Amino acid sequence: MILQTIGFAGTIIGTIAYIPQVISLLKNKNSKGVNIITWTTWLVSTVMILAYALSIHDAVFILVQLLNLVFNLIIVVLIIKYKT
Repeated sequence: MILQTIGFAGTIIGTIAYIPQVISLLKNKNSKGVNIITWTTWLVSTVMILAYALSIHDAVFILVQLLNLVFNLIIVVLIIKYKT
């Protein structure tokens, strides 16, 4: 139970880490300096890890990857939208 709580806390912290990038892209409406290859690679990696998490039925792992997927998708879409 303690390890699961630590895992959920780590999920929250990891999710919060995406917020500054999303805010920056929305505020500046400019993706200069944000590498699409990096974020697309993270996106592909997240999908692959999510598939594994689903196969082992690990709730914390699945939640982490779903949150990563959502934020990665948002960032990739914003990079494309605000490409200069």
